[in-house]
Amino acid sequence: RPAVVFSVPTFYRRLLALGAERLAPFRAVRRFVAAGEKLPAQLLDQWRSATGGEILCLYGMSETFCACIVTPPGTSNGRRTGKPLAGVDAQVRNAAGAEAAAGEAGELWLRHPSLSLGYANRPDQVAAQFQGGWFCSRDLFIRDHDGFLSHQGRSDELMKIAGQWVQPGELEEAVEAEPEIAEAACVQVTDSEGFERLALFVAASGEDAQALAAADRVCEEKLPRFKRPNWIRALAELPRTATGKVQRFKLRELIEKEVEGGR
Repeated sequence: RPAVVFSVPTFYRRLLALGAERLAPFRAVRRFVAAGEKLPAQLLDQWRSATGGEILCLYGMSETFCACIVTPPGTSNGRRTGKPLAGVDAQVRNAAGAEAAAGEAGELWLRHPSLSLGYANRPDQVAAQFQGGWFCSRDLFIRDHDGFLSHQGRSDELMKIAGQWVQPGELEEAVEAEPEIAEAACVQVTDSEGFERLALFVAASGEDAQALAAADRVCEEKLPRFKRPNWIRALAELPRTATGKVQRFKLRELIEKEVEGGR
């Protein structure tokens, strides 16, 4: 029997639908690890209730050849990605290139002996991302006062709305804390007047109407006006790639069709 299970959070969610009887063998598994996409706190709690096991987050990239960051056992909460493994140096750098303060978002730079040497036939990208033995992941992270790193999305996913920068992960995390919402994704869409607006998609834990009401309430009560979405829509599940990545372009297309149809 397997002692360790590695998978994407989407697969863990699908396993939960099998029911307690078919999940019983998982109680013998020593460790569960998730990577490839955000691990919602609600899923973490549901898996622990169903199997007694804790899912740990893991972060790594093809360029790093191995895992670089993992959640230490007993600390997984769905918000933290984890701490650097032994031999891995990690810095969160702000837009000025300086090391970011605790709680300040910035790009994650990594240094360890197994980094790749660069990209074939892409000298400009190599120059931008491989500098002095460090590699820029282009993933946004926040480091807290306890040294835990939390993934906030990609730097190329940052959205500028009404002149203000918005991290989609911040909005998604706010609504996913509600029990009515299983998962969420935020995208940027151009409205009929040519302005950039936010669209939020949620997958409900139960009824769509309850999930939509919860999302609307959270956005109204907890987010500044420029971070509130113009559209909130419910889907049975978010569209994903075979490896579990949310296909944001498909979500964007759904709203673009609405905008086009309303003209």
